[in-house]
Amino acid sequence: PLVGSFLLLTGAVAVSAVFGYSAVNGVTPVIKQLHLTVLLCSLFHLAGRIGVRYLLTLFLATVALHAVYVAIPYLVSGGRMRSFGLADASFDDISMFALPIALALFLWSSQLRRWLYLAAGLISTLGLVATQSRAPILFCAIGTMSVLLGSFWAARRMGNAGGGAYLYVRRRISRLVLTVTLAAVL
Repeated sequence: PLVGSFLLLTGAVAVSAVFGYSAVNGVTPVIKQLHLTVLLCSLFHLAGRIGVRYLLTLFLATVALHAVYVAIPYLVSGGRMRSFGLADASFDDISMFALPIALALFLWSSQLRRWLYLAAGLISTLGLVATQSRAPILFCAIGTMSVLLGSFWAARRMGNAGGGAYLYVRRRISRLVLTVTLAAVL
């Protein structure tokens, strides 16, 4: 169903490119949409073979590395220059998912690499800020709050049956909120 929706969206973009104001300018969105559709189909195919956690880890590592590349011109210019890096304007569309995904992996992972997930999410957020794109930054904030609330409610619902997950996740959420609040005050 999701692939069908992407194909339908690709068809709508193609129709709009043909009948739009300028067919030449409409080619780029069609190619971008086709790229996203092929990427989605490839991810569905790979997820069954190598695992979702591995794909999410690979996604976070790739976005974090690219975010460093994006953040350098932004930081060197003192925040006056928008930077998108190699992915051009698509970077903000990709990186807005990094912090919510990293936060979910951080909250629910008991492995030591949970801190790497959080670091990758924060680095990706720095790259997202460097793009100075308001809508993706807002989406990232809403997604992050949704993950925090959803994780809190899920852990609470699990209660004692979750092997102490409620206290475990609640403690992590409390620490994160306290750290962010202190950083905002300072």
